[in-house]
Amino acid sequence: MFFFHEVPHLTTGLYHQFPFWNPYYYGGASLIGNPQARFLSPSFLYTWAFGVVNGLKIEIIIHLFLGMLGMYFLSRYLQIKGIVSFLPGILFALNGFFALRLGEGHITFMPALYLPFIFLFYLKAIKHPIYIFLSALCLSLVLLEGGIYIAPYCALFLMIFSALHSLKNKSFRPIALVIILFIIFILFSGPKLFPTIELLRQYPRPTGASSAVPLKYLYDIFLKKGQSVYTPYFPEIRTGWWEYGAYLGLLPFVFFILSFRLFKKEWPLFITGILFLLIGMGNYGRYSPWAIIHSLPALNNMQVPSRSFFIFIFVFSILVGLCLDHFSKKYVKKIYPGILLIIFCYILSDLIVTNSKIIHEAFVPISSKGLSFNIKSGFKQISIPEEEKFKYGAWSSMYFTLMKNEGIINGYDPIPIKTSALPYQDNNYRGEFFLENGRGEVNLLYWSPNKLIFRCAINGPDTLVINQNFDRGWRSDYSSPIKPHQGLISLGLKPMDKTIIIYYLPFSFIAGLCALIISIILFILRHKLLYPLINYFN
Repeated sequence: MFFFHEVPHLTTGLYHQFPFWNPYYYGGASLIGNPQARFLSPSFLYTWAFGVVNGLKIEIIIHLFLGMLGMYFLSRYLQIKGIVSFLPGILFALNGFFALRLGEGHITFMPALYLPFIFLFYLKAIKHPIYIFLSALCLSLVLLEGGIYIAPYCALFLMIFSALHSLKNKSFRPIALVIILFIIFILFSGPKLFPTIELLRQYPRPTGASSAVPLKYLYDIFLKKGQSVYTPYFPEIRTGWWEYGAYLGLLPFVFFILSFRLFKKEWPLFITGILFLLIGMGNYGRYSPWAIIHSLPALNNMQVPSRSFFIFIFVFSILVGLCLDHFSKKYVKKIYPGILLIIFCYILSDLIVTNSKIIHEAFVPISSKGLSFNIKSGFKQISIPEEEKFKYGAWSSMYFTLMKNEGIINGYDPIPIKTSALPYQDNNYRGEFFLENGRGEVNLLYWSPNKLIFRCAINGPDTLVINQNFDRGWRSDYSSPIKPHQGLISLGLKPMDKTIIIYYLPFSFIAGLCALIISIILFILRHKLLYPLINYFN
């Protein structure tokens, strides 16, 4: 994740370009289309201002605060009062789910902390349609921050809850609002969503439905202390705590069980939360919830079902707050009001003491002190021996290779990018650019991630080949089109050609900008186009 933050940081700060292309891994691939790239989010400003390592530390603190703040506003909207209104935010933001994923480096799970705002604005939109734009904007922010898992799960949560809410209130309006929300979300997030779809269609990643989580691990997942990135794997699941751990504590679970007395009033929330708990338990049968949703288009690219647990934790936190609020109004004020403060302080201290040390594990193995980008070194593609990949404490050495101005052919990415570029150690390596037939010479005048300029002096028709993966987004100011040559970028040349400029600008991004403009127009004309449609379902 340091790598995916540093590439756009360098592209904008050093080369003064919009970061469309990433030449630094797997021979080059779309950067704006990579779902893990987060530079379109406002939170990227922290990285730009303070550097990658410090910027991410600031981001973590701010995201955790926003998660608590959103839950506070949501709690107040749900009529949870007093000190109890702070409790759902504490449970949602400070539990082990986020701590472990941050410890492992899963920064793209931080946007899940926007879910309280998404849900709050959706509930408000049922009465005041203007809030549907804010809900869609927050959901778009999830995608812009790399929430490739988070955005689909949030959308699925809204779909299920809206269906149950419509059934409870015998009104189609909640479902209609979700449909409109999704349309606005697609338009809002077009500049990121469309390039992402293009990249994933180019390199699809269908995965297996995984296995089920044994019931005996439920206690360990939510109640066992000592969870850590470095503790042993679950034998049956063959993965670490960072994928399944989500320490919440025993006392909150007591209140969660007691909250079932509110089932008659809050049954849409209960059913939605339990359903996502079952989804997170994995593939325990042909008709298990996870097996069903994993068979759907796009969702079949997702793996590790426990990543949906944050939805259950979100609902869990709300229900604990509702239960304790109901309990306090009925009993506590008659007995001893200070007991609420004691319960709150105990839960808060328990979560902080248990989970805060895990976050430190995100930064302990890697130190970037004194590490600076070596622009004097010419760019080249390299291959790293397997034994050196983990020398820096991460799953790969991409970040440190990048700072040497080198592109690593055998990097680390869940997207199965097909590499056609060759490392300089390869016997067939002919340079980072070359003439296929050798009829003259070509000199590189300017190099940057998104733009290359060449001076040509050839004595016959030839083909300029660049040692980076071909992509349809590459363009040229020259009349001859850019074509693939054994999977590499190439351009046909003639003897009269002197200066050639090629640059990367994907059409999917342009289409996404058009979608964004349409969303702005829709917002401006909402009283004429959108509100009459929503009011039709009153």
